[in-house]
Parts: sequence; C-alpha cells; structure tokens
Amino acid sequence: MDSPSIEPSREEAELARRIAGAAGGSARAAETELYRCFAPRVRRYGLKHLRDEQAASDLMQQVLLLTIEALRAGKLRDPEQIGSFVFGTCRMVVLELRRGGARRERLRMQYADDVPIADASIAPRLNHERVARCLDGLAERKVRLREYRVPRNGSVNCSVAPEDEMVIARLDVPLGGGRPPRRPCLP
Repeated sequence: MDSPSIEPSREEAELARRIAGAAGGSARAAETELYRCFAPRVRRYGLKHLRDEQAASDLMQQVLLLTIEALRAGKLRDPEQIGSFVFGTCRMVVLELRRGGARRERLRMQYADDVPIADASIAPRLNHERVARCLDGLAERKVRLREYRVPRNGSVNCSVAPEDEMVIARLDVPLGGGRPPRRPCLP
C-alpha cells in the first residue's frame, strides 16, 4: 500500500488559510473541501497502520475534526504545513489508540480472575417495601400505572400467546405545575 503524500497542494494550503482566517465555523465550504481532500489519504493511513476498516474510518473522522478545530482556533502557524499537521496528528492518534488498547488488555489480564461473572438467569428483584412507601406517599388520583405487554422473543409483529409475553409496568408520577411531566416512582 502506498504511503499517503503529506505535501499539501496549493489548494489545500489555501483552504487552510481560509478556515484559519474566518470567524469560527463560518468557512463551512472550505472545511468541507479540506475534509474531502484529506479524508481518503487519512483513511489509507489508518488502514495501513490499524489494519481495520472501522478503526480507519474512526481515525479519519477524529483526525479531520481535530484539524478543523485547530484551524478554527488559529493553532496552526503555517497553513503550508497542513499536510504535516494532518499526518502528524494521525500518527499521534494511532499511538494513543494502541496505548489505550494495550492498557485495557493489561488491566483485563490483571483483574480477569477477580471480577465475578454475573448470572444473567437471575432476574432482578423488586424492592416491595420501597414501592409500597412510594405509593403510600402519593395521592390516589395522581398515580397512574402503565402496563406494556411485549413478546419475550422481542418480535413486534407477531401473535403472542399469553405465556410467551412479559409484562413491563411503569409507575408514572406527575410533578406539580402545568402539564405534569412523567417521573418514574422508582429509578
């Protein structure tokens, strides 16, 4: 895979000048064109160094966003060096991604045996005392219980036998003033 050229064309340097000279965010056309010019090269850089399509796309977005923000803030001293700035930023972001990935892997290996595995088959328990206290503290006319029936398999367009559905209840408690917003009684 060929290395992307870091030498900016005159057009790219002129775009960088226009973005840097404009009030923050007012050079949208120049920003769009600069993005269009550098995006394929930054993406190729990401593919070469990260070897992952999605990571290369993420790198492209992050680097070009950082570039445009730096131009808007006037942090780039020489617009002729826009190519060096973009690919220097690529290099630093890739190093940071690798460092973060290596750190996460070290932590995972270090603490893998200490972290208990959650049993997904155990359903969360409802705190009945807390629900009772919540309901007792509300006026009867202000409490509204909504019940939703959803299929266990998550499919929406199907006929469901009663034993194959879950009931999800939500307790809505209006607050004072005007049209009352809904607030669940329990978090």
